[in-house]
Amino acid sequence: MTDIEEKIKRIQQIAQYLQTLEADDAALFSRLNEIPKATVEELLEDYKQVTQNFQPINLLRYEVLNQLQEERPPLSAQDVDFYRERIERKDTDYFLKYGVNVVDGLANHTKKDSFSLYRKQGKHLYFRLLYTLFYRRIESQKIHQTLQDIAETIADELGIEKYKTHHVDFRGSTNMGTLNCWLALFPKNCSSHRHCHHLFITIEAEGLKAGLWSGEQNKPSFEGSVQRFHTYETALAFLKRLKSDYYAWNQRELQLQEKVALVPMEVIQPAVVEEPDVPYEIPAYTQSDAQAELFLSDERFRELLEALHYKQNVILQGPPGVGKTFVAKRLAYTLLEQKDESRIETIQFHQSYAYEDFLQGIRPDGGGNFYLRNGVFYEFCQRARQSTQPFVFIIDEINRGNLSRIFGEVFQLIESDKRGPENAITLTYSEERFYVPANVYLIGTMNTADRSLALVDYALRRRFAFADLSPEFGADFQKHLENQNVSTGVIHKLVDKIKVINEVIHNDRQLGGGYLIGHSYFTHPQEPFQEWYKRIIKLEIAPLLREYWFDQPELAEEYIQFLLKE
Repeated sequence: MTDIEEKIKRIQQIAQYLQTLEADDAALFSRLNEIPKATVEELLEDYKQVTQNFQPINLLRYEVLNQLQEERPPLSAQDVDFYRERIERKDTDYFLKYGVNVVDGLANHTKKDSFSLYRKQGKHLYFRLLYTLFYRRIESQKIHQTLQDIAETIADELGIEKYKTHHVDFRGSTNMGTLNCWLALFPKNCSSHRHCHHLFITIEAEGLKAGLWSGEQNKPSFEGSVQRFHTYETALAFLKRLKSDYYAWNQRELQLQEKVALVPMEVIQPAVVEEPDVPYEIPAYTQSDAQAELFLSDERFRELLEALHYKQNVILQGPPGVGKTFVAKRLAYTLLEQKDESRIETIQFHQSYAYEDFLQGIRPDGGGNFYLRNGVFYEFCQRARQSTQPFVFIIDEINRGNLSRIFGEVFQLIESDKRGPENAITLTYSEERFYVPANVYLIGTMNTADRSLALVDYALRRRFAFADLSPEFGADFQKHLENQNVSTGVIHKLVDKIKVINEVIHNDRQLGGGYLIGHSYFTHPQEPFQEWYKRIIKLEIAPLLREYWFDQPELAEEYIQFLLKE
């Protein structure tokens, strides 16, 4: 038996042991009650963090460990149910013995059902809740090292040189306990195994599963690309046959920048892409470039840039059509000194957007199971950690989302003085230590004319600098239209009439400056220009005015006709 086969067999023995505990609650509680007191004390020290960083599952495990240490009656399923119910009911009096931090954490915990994901495991509930007490962190670290050794051996056997590895032990990708371990190999220039096709081996109690998997679609890369095996030797032989597919699929979907040796394929023949003679260079970008694209004064743009440098978090707020997102992108380019889209991420908040989309959450895999999926901000921060250059995260319509629900425990970490690993906190789902790198900058945009939204809470105002953007119908805007051959008559008509309507809106006590009409509606003229102007008024401005004066329709129609009148 080879060294790798011995390592796989050892993992399979652990899987068989865990399988027994999962299937038999009596065996599970017998094993828990047999944990040596010295080990219980060590575990108590590990879970003591619950007194500083509250999580319901850790409070449950902490209470269980205290019962084991104090030699009360042997731990039973009824005891675990009792503790779980106390936590779900937020029984602060019962847990006052652990201090005010635990009581505050329990009282302020926002999830209505702290153990819903665990409860979905049905008869395996107690195994999922308590597996960390007999499968300890130190054992997890040993398994991870073994998986890494196996991954490196497989890469050598396959002749793959430029690669990354990802492995998951018996904690599982959801940190809820599982009966298998798995490892993946994927291209070095791919940020995550979930963004490309990866070769993998899963080690189970009774055998192995291996193949080529699409991380993006979370399914086999093609029919027949995943199979089960009884021996490592046959699994390795199968992976060798998939090597050419691994290169071809990743070249096709990830557009690898390096040359790879392609083996003729029966299933897919990827297109051959010639390397350009001159490598692509990211265009430089300066404040002068930004000024050429914007209607803001030099002084105003400098103020916005200084606010971003100082606070690292800025919200651009203003009425519809003032170019908030456009300005945000130009601020990002200027900060980066390049039009480098790889260091910019743009998303839009909405009322259904959640922590699980933004940071990390549990997702179904289509096979009746669940896996831990990292959100867009988590992945963005991971990329930023690998560089010393600035990265910019743009959140459009930031006030449309439930900010406490989206940011969760990470809200405090976006403050400029809370950045870096020394301020890391434990994430809700994975229990991973997470921090926001110091080179990450956030720009939000906010529409001040959205009636459906409540006032922005003070937590957001304290963490962001707010900057107002206003309609810009001045000389720069008019020059922009002149350069596109719009006649002077149309320009003056447009500017004069919109200024009159904006003055009316500004003086209306039910509306005000946050509801003015912005210049962006008119920045892309089309011939014939008179018809273009009328089309913008009818299709975009008129509905806006009818919404503003929904309780005075005659007044709205009067202003619309004023704008259309020759």
